[in-house]
Formats: sequence, structure tokens, C-alpha cells
Amino acid sequence: MWQKFFHTLGIKTVTSEFLPDVISNGKKLAGAEFCAPMSAFYGHVDGLVDKSDIIFLPIHIEDKKDEKNPSRLRKFCYYTQFSSTLASRIKHNGKEIASMKPLINHRANQLKTKYELLKSLNQFIPGQFNFLDVSKAYDGALKYYREIKLKLKEIYKEPDKGEVKVLLTGRPYTVLLNSMNKDIPDFFASLGIETYFTDSMPVVEPSKSVDILLDQFHWAHPAAILAATDYCVRTEGLYPVFITSFKCSPDSFTLEYFKRIMDEHEKPYLILQIDDHDSNVGYETRIEAGIRAFRNHLKSDTKKRKKASKLPVAPVIETSLKGKTLLLPNWDPLVLPLVAANLQNVGIDARVLEETTQMISSSMKMNTGQCIPVNTITLEYVEYIRKYNLKPEDTVLWMMKSGWACNIAMYPSFIKSLIEKEGIEMAGAGVYTGELTMVEISPLVSIKTYFAYMFGGNLKKIGCMIRPYELIKGETDRVILEARDIFKKAFIGELSFTDAVKQAIEKLDQIEYRKTDKPKVAIFGDLYVRDNEVMNQDLIRYIEKAGGEVVITPYNDYAKIISGALFKRWTKELKLQEVVLFKSLLTAMEVLESRYHNYLGKYIGKQISSKNPLVEKELARFNIRIEQEGESYENILKIFHIMKEHPDVSLFIQTNPAFCCPSLVTEAMSKEIESLTGVPVLTITYDGTETPKNDVIIPYLKYAGVGNKSEYHEEDRVFVG
Repeated sequence: MWQKFFHTLGIKTVTSEFLPDVISNGKKLAGAEFCAPMSAFYGHVDGLVDKSDIIFLPIHIEDKKDEKNPSRLRKFCYYTQFSSTLASRIKHNGKEIASMKPLINHRANQLKTKYELLKSLNQFIPGQFNFLDVSKAYDGALKYYREIKLKLKEIYKEPDKGEVKVLLTGRPYTVLLNSMNKDIPDFFASLGIETYFTDSMPVVEPSKSVDILLDQFHWAHPAAILAATDYCVRTEGLYPVFITSFKCSPDSFTLEYFKRIMDEHEKPYLILQIDDHDSNVGYETRIEAGIRAFRNHLKSDTKKRKKASKLPVAPVIETSLKGKTLLLPNWDPLVLPLVAANLQNVGIDARVLEETTQMISSSMKMNTGQCIPVNTITLEYVEYIRKYNLKPEDTVLWMMKSGWACNIAMYPSFIKSLIEKEGIEMAGAGVYTGELTMVEISPLVSIKTYFAYMFGGNLKKIGCMIRPYELIKGETDRVILEARDIFKKAFIGELSFTDAVKQAIEKLDQIEYRKTDKPKVAIFGDLYVRDNEVMNQDLIRYIEKAGGEVVITPYNDYAKIISGALFKRWTKELKLQEVVLFKSLLTAMEVLESRYHNYLGKYIGKQISSKNPLVEKELARFNIRIEQEGESYENILKIFHIMKEHPDVSLFIQTNPAFCCPSLVTEAMSKEIESLTGVPVLTITYDGTETPKNDVIIPYLKYAGVGNKSEYHEEDRVFVG
């Protein structure tokens, strides 16, 4: 399509299609342990630097609408969204490569895409093309592309009676590229087996269960994979081979439902995982065994096949809390009890899950490549029901509703699927999805939820400011817990918020401490890990014992830091109702927050504003667009804010759970963050084991402050290293 587009405009193109060793070359440049396709992307870009003047790196966020179900999200994976952002930062001869990065959102109006293309062309070839030129070239290229896609449907022919054919399903860049697919399609051909790709499958109505499942999937490629698999199981002689990549987190979610579809129809399948190595050894043996299984199945008598108990294809997600006990994931011991108390005050039996290092470790038995919080939360949910003899059918787990391209949107469905594997007695335990603000319960609950995050978050912040300097060891932690319990009384209605704040401050004022000079360490990273004392192996206290003072960002401040970018993105997406609702809520909360800031301000400083006119410029420093989304994007905004508030920070620590896509994207930006701020960035990945991870901090703190330091100048908003 893009070759056709540029050819029409008279621009010569070269491609990276036949470049050798793209995975191994890209792996050296990536800066994080990505999946093979992402490493290959870096290799493709680097291989074109000497062959072209400009590299075309469009930013893809979302696929076209499903015509029959236009409300369904069809995002590309999180890495896809940020691949161009990251690869465009590759340095060649000390300079950043020249690249065109138009935003291509197939869900949006085509006029936006054409404008993006014109803007990108004018950046490098000013004045040569007008909008009409670009529009005609784009329309022609799109028409050409669609015609070829339609012709792909003509390739497929159903198997003759007794004939085995194979559907190669997976991501197109994994299955179709010779640099990625380990010659798997050719090997099938050498054995006389005809293969097809997902694009060639007929478009037919999905079965009822798969149709429900497609509503729950927000990714474009997995949805296409599952729809093609559904067709495959209903076609005699056609068998699927799922080709996936090592460390592809979205595929690890998809595989669960791929297997369930196949098991429901008692049909064999083959899964082949591509890794970073060049060797093809091992694939041939598995393919030969798979073909034998397919042929044996085709010859077998369907009536004599052993019937196995099957798990449901599509999980059922709860939509009501009426009469239910609501369990909340426990990622912050100061905040979540307040959130639970707030819900208890409106008649919801809300409780906080219990977490231990042993539970986290045990939950890894469930893990098949997903980011580990999903497994941890599932096991804790099941164990809580068992420990307190709750009725599973009367219990639901709260999960955040999300439309991000990362895995969070799949958490509710996948957790329900994992629960079903725990046996019939647990099958009735439900999962409920709601807004992080809990606004769907009521506006008042939403406002008080904000206060729960504000009071709990600021208690943690104050604790970090005092504890390293306390004169009586352990006093700060004791007082902080007492203050949290005072706030719990306020949330269940036994005390006014004003009185609770006064009492908490009075207790904090009694702590004796003496400030000394300690290096400041700012923590950012994954939502579930950064404030989770169990998951992050008590990171804050570890830093303090090693001689540092920790800087954290309370959740209410975090909401304000990211809100400007969020509202701008929603406005561009014409989500005006959401903008009005959440902007009004945030404005109301900021006004109410100021009532309590008179008391809290003596510790936490001035109240921060949600207004940041430079948000787009700050993101642009990392080649990030306002239209992108996710924690990587938010981490950058948080880092800019930290440097404004704490220009003397000595170390950034990024906390990651294993297999977390946004965390790896942020990790890949670490060198750029260090270059911009002059502050080292240390990434710590928690893999679910009890192996100590925080020891790597010691040398950083020992030499904190040695060498260049950064200054932040408010008047011109630039970092000087």
C-alpha cells in the first residue's frame, strides 16, 4: 500500500523486506528485552539508514472499525503503538535518523490521515505536494490494497474429502515474513500440505460463543486469529497452526481462548513459538508430529471420540454489584482500605485482598507469558474466598475498565478464565469491571474515591519525608497506620474529613525527626508494583536503609499530571461527553481538595495544578504524540513533573512486573531520560520469585550526586544537564 502511495507521488522507495539478521541486529539496539518482532523492527529501521534519505515510520494505534460491530475496539498491540516512537530515536553518526511519523488511525476519518501524511511530507519536501495530490495518492493506494486483500479470499479452497489443509494463524509480521517465520510455511509445502493465512479465510458469521469473546477482545490481530480459528473448527480437514513469538504478551492471552475453541470441537492443533535464535531445529519434528495428528483425527470415527469436560469459550463478566461481596486488589496498603471503607459507607460489602510473597510465587504456576499481576490477583481472590468461606457465586472481584492497547483491558476476562480452571466449586466467582474513579456507582462515591487516593497517597508521601530522619525507629510507621485508621472512620461516616485531617496532622506533628542530607530517589513505573510493598520487596524501606529519601507521587497528583494530556486526546477523538464529565469531576475535586490542603500543606508543599500548557512539547521530546496512550506515556509526564518539584533528585527507579509491555517501552527510553535529565534511571523487574531484586540499588546510592547534576529552570522550562 505505502509503496503504491509513494510511487504515485513520484517518490522512490526501498524496503527492508530482504534484509538479513534483523532480529539479532535489532536486539542490540532495543534497550529492553522485547519480543522477537519488536527486536526485528529495530533491525529493519537500522538496516534502512544507509539505503534511504528518510525512513517512513507511521504510528499505528487502531485498526478500522468492525462494520457489523462498530463499537468494538480493535487496537494494535502496545509495542506497535510505540515501535515508531522508539525506533525513530536510533542515532546514526551521532544524529537522530530522519523519519516521517504520521499518525495513522484507521478508525478515524480518512481526512485526518491525509492531513498527517501531507504534514509529514512537507517537513522534508516543503511545498512539493498539496492536499489534493496526497488525497489522490492515498485513495489510489487504499483501493489497490483493498483489491489485493479481496483477491486473497479467492485463494482459499476447502479441503477435499480425506484431505488435510492447514491454517497458519498468528500475527502477519510473524507468519508471513521470511525473516521471522523460520521457513515454517515452506516446510509444510515440502511435506505436500497446502497452507493458508488468516487473510484468506472466508468472512462468515462467528459462532455465538466466539462472537461474545470477540466483544471482550480489544486487539485487532487476536480478534482476527480467533475468528479464523472459529471458521477452522467448523471446516472438516482444515487444522490450525498458531505461530507466535516468545514474549508476545497479547498472544499469551489469545492462546488460552484459541485452545478453548479447539477443545470445544475436540479438534487437534499445533502451537509453534518463534524465538530470537536463528536455528530452525525443532520446528520440523513438531510439524511432522502435528500433521500425523491431523490425519489421524480426520480418519477417526467422530462418534467414538472420547468426550472431555470443556471450559467455556467466552467468560461471563458481572455488570452488577447488588447483593455481592466486592473484593479489591491490594496494590497499596494505605489507599485500598480507604477505598473499601468508602464503598462500605454506601452499603457495598467491600474488602481488600491479602497478599504475601508466597502467594505471588505460587501464582506463577498459572503464568503462561502474561504480565504477572493478573496471576497474582487471581490466586489471591481464590484464596480469600476459601479462607473466609465466602460463597463464590455471591463474590465479585473489582477490575479496572480500560481501553488501552496494553493487557489491562483483558484482565477481567482472563482472570475469570483462570478462576474456571480452579474447579467447579469456584466457577461461580465473578469479575466486575468498573471505572478507576468508580463514577458508575455514583458521583459522590467518585469524589470520595479521589479523596481516598489523596489521603492515602499523601500519608505515604509524608511517611517517606519523615521516616529516614526519625529519632525513634518505627515511630513513623506506627503513626502513619494510626492516621490511616482515622481516615477509615471518616470514610465510613463516623468522622468528618476535616476532623480526620486535623487528628492525623496532630499525630504526625508528634514524630521527632532531624533532617540531614540524603540523596533523593524518585520511584515511578507500573501501577500495581510501584506502591505494592509485597510485590516490590519493600522497596521504599530498602532505599531508606541504604541511605536515601524516597520521592513518590500521590495518586491525586498523578491524576492531575496526566489529565491535561488525557483531555486533549479525548477532545481529538471527539469523546466530548467524557471530557465534560471527568473535567467537571476533577475541577470539583481540586476545589474540595484545597479545603484540606491548609492542614496538609505544611508537609507536602503547595497544591499542584492540573493545568500544563507544555504537555505536548514535553511528550514530543520523546517523539510521543498526544494521541498515544498508556503508562509509558504517563511515566514521561510524571518524570517532567518530578524534575520541576525536585530538581535535586539523584536517582530514578522504574518498577516493572515481568512481561509488562508498557514497562519495557519505558525501559527502552531510559537512556533518553538520563540524557535529558542528567539523572540515572535504574529499572528493577520483579519476576514473581522471592529472589532479592533491590540489591542493585546500593552502588547507585553510594555514588548518588557524583558527576553531572541537572537543574530545572521554571522560567524557560528546559533541563540543563
